[in-house]
Amino acid sequence: MRLRVFPLEEEGRLHLLTLARAWRRSRLVGEEDLRAFEAEAGEPLRCAGLAVRILFFALALVAVAAVNVLIAEFVEGQPLQGAWIALTGVVCWVLGELLLARYRLYRFGVEEGLLSSGASQIAFGLVLALGPAIPHTPRAVTLSFSLPVCAAFLLLYLRVGYVYAAFVSIGAAAFALFTAGPGEHAARLIWAGGSLAVVALMRARREIPEHEREAWDMLQGALALSAYLVLNLRLAHILSFGRPAPRAGSLYEWATLAAVGLLPPLLLASALSRRSRAFLAAGSIAALLSLVTLKPYLGLQRHVWDAALLGAFLMALSVFLRRRLDAGPAGERGGWTARELVVPKDEGLAPGQFLAAAVGVAAAQPGPAPAERPGFGGGSSGGGGASAGF
Repeated sequence: MRLRVFPLEEEGRLHLLTLARAWRRSRLVGEEDLRAFEAEAGEPLRCAGLAVRILFFALALVAVAAVNVLIAEFVEGQPLQGAWIALTGVVCWVLGELLLARYRLYRFGVEEGLLSSGASQIAFGLVLALGPAIPHTPRAVTLSFSLPVCAAFLLLYLRVGYVYAAFVSIGAAAFALFTAGPGEHAARLIWAGGSLAVVALMRARREIPEHEREAWDMLQGALALSAYLVLNLRLAHILSFGRPAPRAGSLYEWATLAAVGLLPPLLLASALSRRSRAFLAAGSIAALLSLVTLKPYLGLQRHVWDAALLGAFLMALSVFLRRRLDAGPAGERGGWTARELVVPKDEGLAPGQFLAAAVGVAAAQPGPAPAERPGFGGGSSGGGGASAGF
């Protein structure tokens, strides 16, 4: 049984067609070559620009939220409300599947909103419907909500390939582990070991479709970075605003310090060997966080100028790397370059421009009319020449 909605070959043709159009914008291929490739690729799946995709996604979420408000208004009782919400989630999922099958929508926005709403509502509705049967303990409530969300969004990722659905599934699994798991220290080790094991298994797979490589790279980089984040005890201590950290000098803390020192260079080395942009970003973030948390780990005194020195070092490093790459043959060294080789697609209004327009409209709304100043009429001020309106 095939789980994916669209065949991998069809998604691959769309990916190649997108690349061919990007090459044409960059003047790497001619117009005749692009026309020939479009004729060979056939009718592609229907896609929308990023701004339109986000707009349709938001509109679908608003419509589904309005239906849920009506359910909460006219249906009484938690189990009955949960059953209706779950049923509405099933309807949303079916509508999303119909849009995919009939209109061949692919990353269009509206079908994403329906499917995402369906996945979340099915999980949440089942929790409400089964609420009386769930033990009223924090651990049971957490697991009863997190595990269905994790499973629903994992199915959504496997079915359609939305990367953010995989991130939601990973986040739900992490929430369940750290709030209802065997304890903080054990949960950290379990999550770090499991994440790195999944990354190793994903990297061992060789036969990955070309259009899936970027998504797989992003997931691997995110999992590797999450393993680093849970092992950096001092980072968690700083973000928790002074929550007590593990006892200084303990074996557990020194082991995490070793991991914090070893993971960033390993991630950067893997990024350079495989030319992975996600691993390069993950390794750079991990290295920066290691520099920030080194003094707290070692118990050294921090100074107010530490941030300024770190910023100056990062600026100098960026300038050095840019000049080093630009000085190479054709502006590249070892397959790396700081220049933009492919012209990105013009998405129309970017999401940031949409947000700026919304803020501008809100700011342009007329405020309350100023109160009228009282008019002091009647009479003159002797011979001083003051009028009645003075």
